[in-house]
Amino acid sequence: KGTSAAAAAAAAMARNGTQDVDVALMTNATARLLGEHKSCTISFNFKDISISSAAEILGVVFAVFMIDSVGRTWTQGVFYTLGAAMAVILGFRHIDMNILTVAASVARLAEMAASCATWVHTPELFPTRVRAQAHTVLNLVSKVGAFLAQYLISDAFSQVACGGMMAAVSFAAGIAAIFLTETAGKDLSEMSDVGSTKAGGSNSSLSDSDEDGADVTDQE
Repeated sequence: KGTSAAAAAAAAMARNGTQDVDVALMTNATARLLGEHKSCTISFNFKDISISSAAEILGVVFAVFMIDSVGRTWTQGVFYTLGAAMAVILGFRHIDMNILTVAASVARLAEMAASCATWVHTPELFPTRVRAQAHTVLNLVSKVGAFLAQYLISDAFSQVACGGMMAAVSFAAGIAAIFLTETAGKDLSEMSDVGSTKAGGSNSSLSDSDEDGADVTDQE
């Protein structure tokens, strides 16, 4: 159970970290745009950006069709690992732009599919009380990730190093997700009532003890 909780936390942290990196990228670009001289021009290849963004729609479609047939854990493991591989490719700026566009598209597809599976899987693993506490803690951790992401994508690191670190986080999430308990095809009450079952078991033991004591008293 400790391993499952740690793995779920790692997967959720990776998911939140990926989203925060995207936010940091936009924030950093805006800051540079506003901070530079007015004569400075920054060009964007909106065509390639649109293609990579549209790939996230396919990611949702893949998650829908795989999450029940393949399973929650393997859907996350495969797509987080695929996203890690694409992040490594994106670290090499000298590669042809068409290849980078394909890599960016596949990366966004993979991370979206894996994130969708994570959002479905984690609520099925733990009862509401545990989910509420974990979400609070991980929300705080995600803000720390958003702060560090600003430094990660700055000029302090090379593009290869930046891609490598993002790939490491995504790969760690994929490995962690594989070791989670599979919930596909299971009754949710079996997963969410674990804590209450234990509590009920202890209460029933106390009740049995009280009944035994009452029987002894009656016999006397």
